[in-house]
Amino acid sequence: MLRIAVCDDDSAAVQSNRKMAEACLKQCGSTGEIAVYTHSENLLYDITEDGFFFEPRIPSGMAPVWIK
Repeated sequence: MLRIAVCDDDSAAVQSNRKMAEACLKQCGSTGEIAVYTHSENLLYDITEDGFFFEPRIPSGMAPVWIK
């Protein structure tokens, strides 16, 4: 299962990006857990203290998606 973190100080952008990630998961037939953050300190805590390890991986045959 994929664990995806979306972080932005703009709550509308966070929700928009969460919806995009959900749509990508659905389109690929994958499942995942999407965590959203509006404060980078909370994301950093989860990565370093709470056992959430961010390890970006791109499945074979898939291109990365860059969001601008």
